[in-house]
Amino acid sequence: MFSIESGRHRILAVGVVALVVAVMLSAQTARSQTPIVKTTPAGTDVPVVLSGVVPSHLSGPTYHILRANTEVGKHTPLLFGPVTPSNTGAVASVTALAKLPKPGFYPADLSFFGGTVIQQGNSLNVYYNCTDSSCFGDPEQFQTDLAKSRFIHVVDQYVGSKADNRYPLSTTPPLHINGSATFFSAADIANMAASAASSAGPGHIFHIFLPQGVDTCLDPENTVCYSPDNPATFGFCAYHSATSVGDVDVFYTVIPYEGVPECMLPTPNPHGALIDTANSALLHELFETISDPVPGSGWVADSSTFDTGLEMADICQGQYPSYVLVKGHTFQTQLVYSNFRHACVAAP
Repeated sequence: MFSIESGRHRILAVGVVALVVAVMLSAQTARSQTPIVKTTPAGTDVPVVLSGVVPSHLSGPTYHILRANTEVGKHTPLLFGPVTPSNTGAVASVTALAKLPKPGFYPADLSFFGGTVIQQGNSLNVYYNCTDSSCFGDPEQFQTDLAKSRFIHVVDQYVGSKADNRYPLSTTPPLHINGSATFFSAADIANMAASAASSAGPGHIFHIFLPQGVDTCLDPENTVCYSPDNPATFGFCAYHSATSVGDVDVFYTVIPYEGVPECMLPTPNPHGALIDTANSALLHELFETISDPVPGSGWVADSSTFDTGLEMADICQGQYPSYVLVKGHTFQTQLVYSNFRHACVAAP
């Protein structure tokens, strides 16, 4: 059992919440290649706008992970769930470049699998058992700065928009979840995201933060997990996912406590290891949520055996320079891949 609080609203979530959420959320407009605007609460928030072929109904949550630096992580598949590049039914498109030797493209370049992308949308944080963001560093400052930076515009080439401030931190206050659980299954997390959508509205990209001492797994056998207390199952540090509740799609990331050696960034850590590592994991999952919100059906590498299945942040994992995100705030975080530059970059 857990409860979600936002302002004066409190929602009790027990077990499967799909029936409750289906009643509370408005029906989605007809699916097509025309951008679709999801409703959002009144205010100054940027509504979620999807572009591309949106699946009529996701057959279940699909998860794309950020691997942990562990033996289990080295052999853990990136993708869990019913949607993969091999069964989307779409043909990956790789454009050959005349100036390059055959095959005429860069092996790490991403291919588009005909699914959907997020042209704009605000981020709304969900904190479990923490009164504010301090348990996880300072993600809200990072999200605010990232939204105003040139870095976020690396996604322009994948979503077809160049407008500024398309992915801001929501003006809706963060949601706070209180409970006694120290373990969440993937279904528990999906229910948590659905409950957040029922409370705040579906017009958000939700980021669920789990504090120190809370484990979570993706498979029913609990063999692929974030589990610092159990190295035998420790396979990932974060992930992003999508699920459907009724006719409404919910996009979310999961950021467990990143201050553990298996996830931590190398020095110099200008803001400290916890803050920089949490920010880097958050950036990783946000960029991949934007470019591949239904994991495996948007922009995914498929041009070489070595890179197949990687999303735009996976390709550059391990490259962590320090740089100025916006004037006055220097962050250390990983780079992301640009098809335009054929390289890992921090700006378009």
